[in-house]
Amino acid sequence: MTLPFRGGLSGPTLGALLCLLAPGLVGAQGWSLDVHAGRVTHETLPISDQSTNAVLGLGYSLDRRSFRVAAGLPLDSEGLIWSAASLEDRLSWSRGRLELGVDALGQTHLHQDSREDVDGWGARGRLLPMVSVSSGPVLVEARTGGSFYRSTLAGETWTRNLHESDLRILSFPASSARISAEVRHLRGAAEERYTFAGTSASLVLAPGVVWGAVGAWISGLPEGAPSVGWEIGGSHPLPVAGGARVWASARQEAFDPTFLTGRRTSWGVGVSYPLGGSPRGRPTAGPEERREGSVVLRLPLSDAPSRPLVAGDFTSWEPLPMTRRDGHWRLELELEPGVYHYAFRTPDGEWFVPESIPNRRDDGMGGWVAVLIVQGDGP
Repeated sequence: MTLPFRGGLSGPTLGALLCLLAPGLVGAQGWSLDVHAGRVTHETLPISDQSTNAVLGLGYSLDRRSFRVAAGLPLDSEGLIWSAASLEDRLSWSRGRLELGVDALGQTHLHQDSREDVDGWGARGRLLPMVSVSSGPVLVEARTGGSFYRSTLAGETWTRNLHESDLRILSFPASSARISAEVRHLRGAAEERYTFAGTSASLVLAPGVVWGAVGAWISGLPEGAPSVGWEIGGSHPLPVAGGARVWASARQEAFDPTFLTGRRTSWGVGVSYPLGGSPRGRPTAGPEERREGSVVLRLPLSDAPSRPLVAGDFTSWEPLPMTRRDGHWRLELELEPGVYHYAFRTPDGEWFVPESIPNRRDDGMGGWVAVLIVQGDGP
């Protein structure tokens, strides 16, 4: 988790949106309410602001799709009133170890400095076609495309366009760990060329999660511009509030070629609460029930180097192929409430159920089977 936004929607607009959406979101998986305080950064070319705020946000995150709206009120005399919105998604097609698609990002922000009676806003978009290839628990991904940023401050408007390319290597040494290395190259107008290299990692330390990242711009920066940035953070469930998690993060930002900013330090401490009460949670392995009758089976790449298949009572034991997404193999099923048994199969025909799968049982014939319980409405 990172500090939520670089500056969207006005505060009243966000409040109205929350009132409209919240009743329909109760029980919807992937949605959460976030309340936190922190030092937040805002971009309105050619200046860069920071503000200490109390923040209310609404978010959705499931698989690779995410949506956020948030608004902040100042906690000190130097603070800004701001709001923001962000939407990110990946549209892709996969076959075996190959995945082709496009990553899309849209962001908008609005902030007001009541001391100077100055308003600022900005909008950012990015479209990056991508290709990735996996080999066991290692995934190599390349993207290239374009991004734009447009902002207005006190009646003056700035526009900035960049061509972006990146190469990432991700490793999933265990179902609870992820390590990545990245090289990025940005090209602007005239002779602008920027190159960045960095690494990041996350680790599930049940029931908590920790993460960190560090990187540096290795070429193209203006004289004296800060090149190194880092981020650390963690989250932990609250024992007294079902499903809620408390989190904290800190980040030092290096020079940003998109917004032409210098070094800044941000931080945040808050609580995220899943809407609809106590969540089923998203397992790193095994079944995830998203709504009544909809189940996603997950298997970490580290447990199956080659593309596995799944068979069970629900397929009359006819194997179905799984597809790769991030650090997992996955298969989505529509099932009636009941108790089912299933197992995985390698392309060579060997049946297996890893220890990471919940409810693993001896099948009485020298192998293993997993038990899946799909809940109904109940009495």
